[in-house]
Amino acid sequence: MSAPNSANEPSDGTREERLVYVGALLRLVLQPHPPSASLKAVPPSHQSQRAPDTPRCLAIPADAAAAPQSAWRSPPPRRHRPPSSKWSKFRLHEPSQILAPFTRIQDHPQYRPLAHPNTRPSLDCSMVKRLASPSSSSGKKQRVDEPPAMQNQLQPSVKLTPAEEKLFAFLLDVAAQPAADGAVLRVAGGWVRDKLLGRDSDDVDIVLDRMTGRAFADLVNAHETAQGRPARAVGVIKANPEQSKHLETATMQIGEDMGWVDFVNLRAETYASEDNRIPTVEIGTPQQDAERRDFTINSLFYNLATKQVEDYTGRGVEDLKNGRLRTPLKPRVTFLDDPLRVLRAVRFASRFNCTLEEDLRAAAQLEEVRVALVRKVSRERVGKELSGMLTGSAAHPERALRLLHELHLCESVFLPSALLEKTPVCRPDGEVEKVEENVWDQCYAYVSEMYQHLASKSAGGVLDVDSIAASKKHELQVRILASLLLPFRGLCVLDKRRKSVATFVVQDSLKLPNRDAKDVDNVLTHTDQLQMATVDTFDRVKVGLLIRSIGAQWEICRDAALVKELVAAGEAADARTNVSQRYDAFSAQVRDAGLDGVWELKPLLNVSRADSDIVSALYAAHLLVVCFPLRLDRATTS
Repeated sequence: MSAPNSANEPSDGTREERLVYVGALLRLVLQPHPPSASLKAVPPSHQSQRAPDTPRCLAIPADAAAAPQSAWRSPPPRRHRPPSSKWSKFRLHEPSQILAPFTRIQDHPQYRPLAHPNTRPSLDCSMVKRLASPSSSSGKKQRVDEPPAMQNQLQPSVKLTPAEEKLFAFLLDVAAQPAADGAVLRVAGGWVRDKLLGRDSDDVDIVLDRMTGRAFADLVNAHETAQGRPARAVGVIKANPEQSKHLETATMQIGEDMGWVDFVNLRAETYASEDNRIPTVEIGTPQQDAERRDFTINSLFYNLATKQVEDYTGRGVEDLKNGRLRTPLKPRVTFLDDPLRVLRAVRFASRFNCTLEEDLRAAAQLEEVRVALVRKVSRERVGKELSGMLTGSAAHPERALRLLHELHLCESVFLPSALLEKTPVCRPDGEVEKVEENVWDQCYAYVSEMYQHLASKSAGGVLDVDSIAASKKHELQVRILASLLLPFRGLCVLDKRRKSVATFVVQDSLKLPNRDAKDVDNVLTHTDQLQMATVDTFDRVKVGLLIRSIGAQWEICRDAALVKELVAAGEAADARTNVSQRYDAFSAQVRDAGLDGVWELKPLLNVSRADSDIVSALYAAHLLVVCFPLRLDRATTS
């Protein structure tokens, strides 16, 4: 069979010739050459002699090859494959080859390596110039967006909402039944704390002094049935001492408009020995229960009958007023009882801008506490606490991650050694990469820069997480996690199947939704490519293909690339200004070119109606559908 002599001269219509003709036509569309240039189809067996910047199926004639090189670069070299005796399949660029101009950022003359000085992923932190180690720096400047810890103005009494008054009256009616044996009902924990701070709370935990939570929930249903109302389903969360969940909790909805309530008994704990921290739990007194709470500010009770706040530790109200976080018992004992309390300390301190007591700080950094956090606490509970730090009520992500870094808890949270015994971090070539302690300096530097960038775009220069719509909090979490994991981009772990470090951290270490893992990994996969795009001359097709590949996370990816360069620039004002201006200009070019939303670009070619012979050979369902309309600028199906 002979190939057509010219890209403009179709043959008599055999399948192979038509495929070659379409491929040559696409080549003309996507990589312009002089109008008179003639392109000849070449079988795979002859492709070893092709020009370096041509697709595998085409050869450029001498006059075209002498022309200036286009912006398209050759893909990374592939392993040699034996030539095929048949060339019935038409081989075109794969997506990774189309995006080749952005895949080797280190080749660009203006690029100076930031985190990959050896052109391969590594965990070198030597180029971090600012915010490297907040715990060790002396004379640290006060952050402009962070007020110092200060006294809180507490409410003189607890003010109930109408729904709460109705709920508590109903529960007191149930407690008045003979079967309740005179049980005293109290609200415990965060609800009391928030009410004294003048905040609303729907987290109602009822503690009982004479029966278990499940028994009282059954009394609630019996009372409902006696009043002619249907019984409610009761959910029971079983105790799991090995996972530091010491109490069985019953949860149920009360009425149609009184909300959900948790019921649990007051607890007293005894231990067989100091080394064995799995307790024997029984119904206790308010004093015993308060001493086993995590922090004094959470050890307060509100008595439903007397309508008074009860402070059995004698320090809860004072610490809440003074913005101090400490434990009722010795911090080491409290943390070993439930190691998750270390993370709760970080969440509360960042949320309320509390001061951590020095003995609490010291206990949080004990090796035995960090080991207990990895071994005893489920990863789901760890992930839930971290999400609360990043996007929960009154969250302050930068402050929370700074505390995790200062307390040396990052490895226990994100890459716990117990998991890494079977899943070491490695480079793409399989070489194991040791995770040094100072890598978390770089991680925090990126998070801090990302937070400052987001705050600078917010009203008053302060990032108010509570003002962010619920639908947008996912984006905030992805931004923070992506910036945190920037030093690990390009690295993977040797699990049952190889996966990126980002996917492993989000999916396995934190047990967050798969969507979070996918989006964070997508951002880190394209960060260097997008950074390259801001340096190169703007090309609508190449940038459009890159943004289409990234999808809806392209702005997050842009911000990740930005903070990477800002951290590398350090405190040099001119360098930081130049970096910011370059990214602003790139964003403006994307908007002016109509590329925001290009991932939703509708096909110009109706594949279902196209010639089946052509479609079977075309990756043109990508080239014609995407590249051609991008080159035409706002092309339409007409």
